[in-house]
Amino acid sequence: AEGSATGDQQHGQSDAQAPKRQFSDEQGRQLLSELTPKLKEELAEVLRAQQLNTPLGDRKPMSKDLSRILQRFQRRAGFGPDGKKLEDSDEIWPMYLGLGLFVNIAFIFLFLWAQERFAGDDPYADDDLYWQLREW
Repeated sequence: AEGSATGDQQHGQSDAQAPKRQFSDEQGRQLLSELTPKLKEELAEVLRAQQLNTPLGDRKPMSKDLSRILQRFQRRAGFGPDGKKLEDSDEIWPMYLGLGLFVNIAFIFLFLWAQERFAGDDPYADDDLYWQLREW
């Protein structure tokens, strides 16, 4: 009796901590329509192992076909590799801003280096206007 009470408590906790549903029923039907019977069986095994909290090392590896289909489905549903909605993820524009600034600054340094290296000597570089206009 004690073991079943513990099991009920664990089940109650898992219901309270159950993650929100990420995919709609329609999306689930679309995924299942793409899978062959063999892949459906493999998906059931993977989900069963995940539900039983089987350690990752003990789980059977997923086939490349099933992995590819699930990744495509995840992208189509609007989720990133980490399982978060793409709209909820961090913005990408700072990365592009940083990349643009890096390219611009590198171009400026390259231009200045080329100008220093390949420009001819300035014959008036040593002439200072102050000393030229001063009367002795």
